[in-house]
Amino acid sequence: MDPFDHGVRASDVPVMNGAGPNPLEFDGSSTNPLCPNRADISRHLYTLFSPDFVKDYPDARIEIAWASPKTDDGPGAAQTFSAFDLEKAVDFAEKKNKAGFGVYVGAALRNAMSTGRASKPDVVTGSRAWADFDGEGDDARVGSLLREKNIQPADIVQTGETPNRRFQIYVKLSGNVTPEQLEAANTALRDWLGGDNVQGMQSLMRLAGTINYPKPAKVARGYIPELTTLQIHKDAPSYSPAQLLGLAGVASASQGKPSNPFLDFNNAAKLGRTDDELLAKLEASRVTGKWHNSIRDALATMIGRGWPDAAIKLACAQYCDDGADDPDLVPLIDGARKRFEKPDQAPGTAGTGNASAPPPQPLQWLDMSNWDAVPVPERQWAIRDRVPLNQVGLFSGEGGTGKSIIELMKNVAHVTGRDWLGSMPEPGGAFYLGAEDDKDEIHIRLAAIAKHYGVTFKDLTDGGLRILPLLGKDATLCAVNPRTGKVETTDLYQQIYEQAGDLKPKNISVDTLSRAFAGNEIDRVQVYAFAGHMQALAMVASGSVTILAHPSLSGMASGSGISGSTAWHGAFRFRQYLKGVKAEEGEQPSNNLRELEFKKNQYGPLGETIPLHYKDGLFLPVAGLSGLDKLARETNAEWAFMDLVRQSPDRGIDVSHKPTSIYYAPKLFAEEAVAKKHKFRQKDFEGAMRRLFAADRLGIENYDKPSKGKTRLVVKPPKPKPERE
Repeated sequence: MDPFDHGVRASDVPVMNGAGPNPLEFDGSSTNPLCPNRADISRHLYTLFSPDFVKDYPDARIEIAWASPKTDDGPGAAQTFSAFDLEKAVDFAEKKNKAGFGVYVGAALRNAMSTGRASKPDVVTGSRAWADFDGEGDDARVGSLLREKNIQPADIVQTGETPNRRFQIYVKLSGNVTPEQLEAANTALRDWLGGDNVQGMQSLMRLAGTINYPKPAKVARGYIPELTTLQIHKDAPSYSPAQLLGLAGVASASQGKPSNPFLDFNNAAKLGRTDDELLAKLEASRVTGKWHNSIRDALATMIGRGWPDAAIKLACAQYCDDGADDPDLVPLIDGARKRFEKPDQAPGTAGTGNASAPPPQPLQWLDMSNWDAVPVPERQWAIRDRVPLNQVGLFSGEGGTGKSIIELMKNVAHVTGRDWLGSMPEPGGAFYLGAEDDKDEIHIRLAAIAKHYGVTFKDLTDGGLRILPLLGKDATLCAVNPRTGKVETTDLYQQIYEQAGDLKPKNISVDTLSRAFAGNEIDRVQVYAFAGHMQALAMVASGSVTILAHPSLSGMASGSGISGSTAWHGAFRFRQYLKGVKAEEGEQPSNNLRELEFKKNQYGPLGETIPLHYKDGLFLPVAGLSGLDKLARETNAEWAFMDLVRQSPDRGIDVSHKPTSIYYAPKLFAEEAVAKKHKFRQKDFEGAMRRLFAADRLGIENYDKPSKGKTRLVVKPPKPKPERE
């Protein structure tokens, strides 16, 4: 049998060789006779995701990715389709390829949450293991190895013939394999056959029936555009992951270093055992004179499957005279682990002579011995007294209140050196990852912001503003691995991390939390783990990271502005909350007013609230308040408050400082004419009262009979100024 026999060709369309257009100049209108072969595209997807295979995964999706041949970058964009609607995927792949893009398929099923480029947590299972070969002479070498072990690929995709034959093989897998088994099988094929590094469960493979447009680096080495073709071997058998792992073990054993415990000790050509074969080995140990060899062979399989010592002892207990602690069993386990270089990985295992973990490093206590002789460092800010450098914060607000606009304004202020809500951000670049609005909406918002600041889009790009629109794409930065429960970073996070380290933006905006974090918002451990990854992003950028989020209903009702666990407050060093302004009694509500509250500032003043007004597509401080304007307004509110306190007794009212009183001063004073004239609200008078108490200008005195405990607000005279010497 020749594993490279054509078998049943997926189509009769010939490969069109010869000179083609330079992919760097491809504009989609070339008259080159090459065109995608829709039949091969359809058949390739059908072999990978046949109805019989996907029927047990009703929500699963398939990934089609694409890349421009004009750069040497790999595919960074992808779209997913239902595994039960392959026609749409075929249409999309054909259209992208006709437009001049290289097209790829994720060879394993993706889960329902996968919307773009997949990472490992997105993978569900696969029907085939795969390997890729680009080297000269690989066809003859691989064909010889396959014939030697009588392994028949189910499908072969030829990706090109110039300057040498290049191809991918797919081996049919038996049963429903786990993602880990799939990756292990791919790794075994790569190691045994000497293929390229595409073993990852989330890897992309060239889609058959599409034109393979070579990248610039390959064009320089003589590659040309070629049509990929598909060969299908209908009668190819299925193989278990254990059998493929056994093939990899044959390769290493032949070099004098057995490394695959699925192999029988005495037969290096035997493939991995099934569960029935493992049980048969254990039962054979009951025969007189067979215990040692049978248990030894069974241990090889158990260790190869990654079983910890505790599980192995439990499985062997009934076959040992002294149960799990049989003194003859422990040396066999130790010997097998040593031979196969597979130490016990179980946490908390006391060990049976295995190589122990390295001792922990000594604690690195902070050396403060020279601090008396060095100056105290200055605290570093992205925005003084609001946003510290090297930290991550949360910016929450109800949907539609204007978080994204305010955050974009902050980023523009960073890159142009302008003010932001009365503060001066540190100049530098900024990243905005937007998963809620399309590029047109972002354009509209940025145009209004640029007009307000008097800058151009060229000024923004030159200043380092980077916008990544992710609406409709996978925007996940961190996800919980369902197998380990740990919060792990995605490929997108790694790309952002690398860019942040290179470009050093002063702020990275993540809009929004629900799209970036695929985890449980009420799980404190997961929340802190996510915050830790965002902290790492801030530190590598030497800037800040701001996560935009929506509060829960309880967070809105309480005014906390958070959702889920209180860890969302504790895990971040700064926190802001944007909300609409409720109308006072008797007032008409305004849809254009907002309040931005600085709920937390780990290293500076907190409790600041900025009233904002929507105008011309922006949210700006009310009346354009500067620092001096704000001070003047607060001073006027204080004078008005004291005047009204003085007038109250003459009007027969004893005003109180207690919010529960019907004579609560701030609430009563907000109805006065002077308040209407200067637009003082209840909150303005509450602030004035707090400041006057702090300055010792207000007091509380008892009146009426002492037994009644009645009190009222009074104005204290100012303290005399000290005489000058």
